[in-house]
Amino acid sequence: MGWEAGVGAVIITNVLLFFLVMGMASTVDIRDMKTQSRNIKAVSIGLFCQFLLLPFLGYLVVLIFSLPPTIGITLIIVVSSPGGSYSNWWCSILNADLALSVSMTTASTIISVGFLPLNLVLYTYAAYGDDENAAGQSVFHSINFGAIFISLGIVIAAIFTGIFCSWKFDMPWWHRIAYLGGNISGILLVIWSVVLSFVGSSNGDIPTATGVGNTDDAVQYFAICLPCLFGLAIATALATLIKLKKPERLTTAVECCYQNTGG
Repeated sequence: MGWEAGVGAVIITNVLLFFLVMGMASTVDIRDMKTQSRNIKAVSIGLFCQFLLLPFLGYLVVLIFSLPPTIGITLIIVVSSPGGSYSNWWCSILNADLALSVSMTTASTIISVGFLPLNLVLYTYAAYGDDENAAGQSVFHSINFGAIFISLGIVIAAIFTGIFCSWKFDMPWWHRIAYLGGNISGILLVIWSVVLSFVGSSNGDIPTATGVGNTDDAVQYFAICLPCLFGLAIATALATLIKLKKPERLTTAVECCYQNTGG
C-alpha cells in the first residue's frame, strides 16, 4: 500500500470510528449516564481490569510463550489500551448497560493518557529490554505513539460530541437516528477492516492461511487469545463477586476485553 493510500485508509478508519462512538454516545440517556458515573464499584472494576490486570496478563503471555517483538509489542499495545469504539457497539447489541459502557469508556480513555505510555514503557522494557528489531531500531522506539494518541483523541472528541447531542436533542427521533448511524458506521468499519486485512495479506504484511497452520504460528495465535479469555473470566467473576446487575457484569467484561488501539 502506497503512502497516499495509507493516509487515505487511516482517514476513512478514523472518520468511521468517530461516527461509531458518537452514535453510541448519542443514544445514552444523560440521566442514566449520571447515575452510572456514580457507580464507583463497577467503574473501578473496569479500570482495574483494563489498566492493571490485562497488561500484566499480556506481559505474562509474552514471557511464557517467548513471543517475538513484532507480535509481543503488538499484544502489549492492545492489552494496555483503553476500551472504546467497538466496546460501546457490542454493549448496545448485547443489551448490556450502555450508559455504564460510555461512562467506563470516557473514564478509561482520559486516564489512558497517563496509564497507556506507563504500561507500554514498563512491560515493553521488562519483556525485551534493549533488544532491536530487524531494522536495527530499538523495539520500544518502533512503537507508533502518534497513531495511538490520535485515536484516543478521536474517541474522546466523539464521546463528548455524542453526549452533548444526547443532551441537546433529548428526543426519541434523535436517539433512533444516532443508534442507526452508529450501527451503520460499525458495520462499515468491520467491512473496511476486512478489506484492509486482505490488502495487507496480498502485500505480505500478515500471515496467510498456510502460515497460520504452521505449528509456531498456531501456538502464537493461541497465546495472544489468552489475555482476553482470562480477562473476560476474571472481570465477570469480580463483577459477580461485588453483586453487580447482570447487564453491568456484561458491560464490565466487554470493556475489559475490547480495546481501542488506534490501528
